[in-house]
Amino acid sequence: MMPFFTHLLQAMAMGWQEHFDQIRNWPEGTIDQITYYIEVFPILISVLWSTFALVSLLKWLVRPAPCSELPSYSVMIPFYGECDGALKTARSLSGIRPAPLEILLIDDGSPKAPQSSEFQAVAEIPYARLIRYEKNAGKAHALNVGLSNTSAEVVVCMDADTIAVSRDWSRMLSQFNRHSRLAAITGKIWPMAVTRFVHLFQCLDYLAVIGLVKNAESQWGCLLTVSGAWVAYRRGALSELENFNEATSAEDIDLSWRLQLAGWRADYEPSWTASVEMAPTWKSLWHQRKRWSSGFGHVVREHLLSKGVSGRATNFPVIFISFLTVLWALAGVVLTSYTAYDMSKDFLRGDPVFDDAFFSRTVYFYGICSALFYIQIGIAIAIDRRSWSSYPLLLLLAPLYPLYYLVISFTTFLVGFPEGFFRFDSGKWSRTVRFDEIEHPAAPPLL
Repeated sequence: MMPFFTHLLQAMAMGWQEHFDQIRNWPEGTIDQITYYIEVFPILISVLWSTFALVSLLKWLVRPAPCSELPSYSVMIPFYGECDGALKTARSLSGIRPAPLEILLIDDGSPKAPQSSEFQAVAEIPYARLIRYEKNAGKAHALNVGLSNTSAEVVVCMDADTIAVSRDWSRMLSQFNRHSRLAAITGKIWPMAVTRFVHLFQCLDYLAVIGLVKNAESQWGCLLTVSGAWVAYRRGALSELENFNEATSAEDIDLSWRLQLAGWRADYEPSWTASVEMAPTWKSLWHQRKRWSSGFGHVVREHLLSKGVSGRATNFPVIFISFLTVLWALAGVVLTSYTAYDMSKDFLRGDPVFDDAFFSRTVYFYGICSALFYIQIGIAIAIDRRSWSSYPLLLLLAPLYPLYYLVISFTTFLVGFPEGFFRFDSGKWSRTVRFDEIEHPAAPPLL
């Protein structure tokens, strides 16, 4: 896929030379070109994602059968104060084919030690055992403890709020035999217990953005990041990179970039599925996405700027798109600031703050974004293949998604990315509020 991105860069350089020249014409030319970039980038990136996701859908029709010989694997479930959740996750693995060597429930120094009944519950789960570390040292440390306690060729990491849906894991495990430089596979995640309005937008996230983008990225042989809640790693690749980085709480983002910068591949397996509990409120959702953006800022500083990109790196496409995304966010800050300043001058002079051209351009842009998002949803539904009853509410909410994206994703990026870029993370986690401990309304699921 590298020639595609090379030609794209060349076309952009040739076609946009005039635009670059206008950038130096401050303020009119500069602001016009910033506005142009803000409008064009999401359109181009949506077309790019949709095109390659469609390619992955077509390839799905001719996929080879799973290998007869599969690597051994173990499952690691780290938790902090969430023993009930970890037990629920472990029980969801009952009947998985092929069976794991073991299921490790790793207690990273929870404030309350497990009770005898919890030890008994672990003993009743096939292949499961509990490892308790007395001091809270962070999720990455807990995973490293798990690695030191297993000899499996592949390790599957699951969060304590993840439930395995797929019962046959042979297709996922086969990929490690077929590709010797494959280091990680992340699977498809679908939210569980959709009972709130905020859950519906997260469903749109996982269906038409996160899942669709990973399908597209997998065609390039790389991923922006694997999902730490549902991922399988090749043990040898982890050992080469000295396992998980204990200096960050975003260990999945960190490891994704370290592996790919070192020449390993990461892939997405949509047939390997799990369900996760979702952020129950808008506030918790905002903080979750801010943490994701902070982890991205951390890896850019630690692994991209400080160490550079070698010829072995497999993730050039996502590095390029990540750069354009950061540039887009910065352009948004500049445009917003200048527009607010310009409008304040109009207001003080008594002139109209908004003119007809502004409204026409805004409606036109929003309409294009909504139409492209419907295309993304259509391709995502074709890949997802759930019952039709799962989608009508999501289709009705789709026109609101661009607004949701600006309010949640854009603002959390503006706050979280600089935080992760400039601040150093201790890597420790504090007590996570279990989403299923929060009272849900007594209402049937929306989906």
